[in-house]
Amino acid sequence: MFFPSLHPLLRNSWGLWRWESQAILVGQVGQAPVQKKLKSGLTVTLFSIGTGGIHNNLGSFDGRSPIEDPPRCTVQWHRACIYPEPLGKVAMEHVKPG
Repeated sequence: MFFPSLHPLLRNSWGLWRWESQAILVGQVGQAPVQKKLKSGLTVTLFSIGTGGIHNNLGSFDGRSPIEDPPRCTVQWHRACIYPEPLGKVAMEHVKPG
């Protein structure tokens, strides 16, 4: 699901306008979070999230067999990047694979 932010235009630290958006991913964490330090000195936290499952928009099973349903979709992997650093520290403590 994709939900645009309520405040889409913000100024970054350099005074330039940027577009801000957010996505809500519901799934399983695949990789434990890791923190990386960028050349600029900022610290970002990275981890992967797997989403996917059954896509069944056919309704009830009245008059048909579940075997006739489309096959399950494959898992899609997403790479999450968290900053600022305090929020990344929270992720390091609480986000676990599985």
